[in-house]
Amino acid sequence: MKPVIKSSRTLNSVKVSEEDTNLEVLVIPEDEDLEETKVKDYIDFAKEKGYNKATGPSKHDPWWKPPKRAKKSASIMLPNRFHDGHPIYYNPEGVISNRFYRIYAEEPQALATTLNSTLTSFFVELFGNTGLGGGALEMYKPDYNRVMFFSEEEVNAQEDLLSLDNEPLFDQLGLNINQPLEDQEIDVSEELRKLDQKIFDEIDLKEDEIERLYMAVASMMRDRLKKSGNTN
Repeated sequence: MKPVIKSSRTLNSVKVSEEDTNLEVLVIPEDEDLEETKVKDYIDFAKEKGYNKATGPSKHDPWWKPPKRAKKSASIMLPNRFHDGHPIYYNPEGVISNRFYRIYAEEPQALATTLNSTLTSFFVELFGNTGLGGGALEMYKPDYNRVMFFSEEEVNAQEDLLSLDNEPLFDQLGLNINQPLEDQEIDVSEELRKLDQKIFDEIDLKEDEIERLYMAVASMMRDRLKKSGNTN
């Protein structure tokens, strides 16, 4: 049995841990003899319930064999949908994931740092697909290919930069989504500011440009959510 994460709703931080899920996937070695085992009883029970005819299992041979994705994890987990934040998940423990795009990175800390910066939030809001229910924003693989990445040589990332909580972006920026943005001052959380500075230094953003970037991301997100009726 291996822990598996099926939804970002169970994740409280961008750094993934086995403790974030109570779900498990059964992975059986192909040469394992299952006769007279409780696993065989479990498989027979599932077959009696018709699980072998479900869309996913019915395509496998044998039907209970999990897909290859259940045997190998990735260090970076990319959600395909976002709502009021843009967390990209760093998976140092190698927890199996489902319903996420994956990046098998040699330098996962640097990449995860890049992907959790407000610069990436800007690209997600810019390139993501809207018009979904509840104001959700969807990212496909080609959309992610348009996002700017940095290497370990460019971003000297430390793991403590990836301690961000899975909070709404407006909370991280110290803004009220239901109030006019022009009447507010940005008050970025210490954790996000520290992470962002690694990226902003690399692209030589000045302080006034940084403030405009924060406001642009907030404005795009507010407009997207407002269209769905998720703001006042």
